[in-house]
Amino acid sequence: MAVYGISDLHLSFMAEPDLGIWQNVHEYKPMSIFGEHWREHYKHIYENWQETVQAEDTVLLPGDLSWGLKLEDCIYDFAFLGALNGNLLISKGNHDYWWQSLKKVKAVLPANTKALQHSAVLVEGKAVCATRGWLCPGAKDYNHTGEDEKIYLRELIRLEMALKEAKALSDDIMVMLHYRPVNDKLECSGFIDLMSDYGVKTCIYGHIHTEDIANNFTGEHWGMDFKLVACDYLGFNPLKLWEGK
Repeated sequence: MAVYGISDLHLSFMAEPDLGIWQNVHEYKPMSIFGEHWREHYKHIYENWQETVQAEDTVLLPGDLSWGLKLEDCIYDFAFLGALNGNLLISKGNHDYWWQSLKKVKAVLPANTKALQHSAVLVEGKAVCATRGWLCPGAKDYNHTGEDEKIYLRELIRLEMALKEAKALSDDIMVMLHYRPVNDKLECSGFIDLMSDYGVKTCIYGHIHTEDIANNFTGEHWGMDFKLVACDYLGFNPLKLWEGK
């Protein structure tokens, strides 16, 4: 059984998609407004996913799943997720405004999908934990005296909550973040320090899209392996992270 990662699906179905009859799909926010490579991206996600992921596999999705503003706006996006192979583990992104209380989210997710909110779960021998993350100090848009600083410090607390839960499950810990855990200069942050303290081996993240990847942050840094799993970066194909034991 394998474990995959992919994020930033940015779904916006206006009706339940008739899978395979893509000409009938209607979206309220087509991603093609961000470039032709996004045209019918849901089709590429579905076809690549079904060819790659098996029913017994797990897929980690760190955020930005739907453009919906409320849970009821996401019903058709959740139907799409429910039709995908594998067991899905999702966490929150900056555009997931529909993500209300965890209890409400869990109540409407399809049977194959579970939500992580600054918490952890054991997946194929590894403890996977997740929180959203935030901009890091030193980023060009970071406000050191305003709301960014408050959210950053709060997300550090949430990450440590998740890491403590993960540590109780296994010493082999993997972190799902939505935001990249470094600033524009790729400098160390509180997220990096915390992950180092808990012996994290791998961190996956999304949020960074094709037009922003010139300053890429992947590979080994500070003794950890970092992987960008934004779907356009991956060519809309889930990335295999590890093979289960």
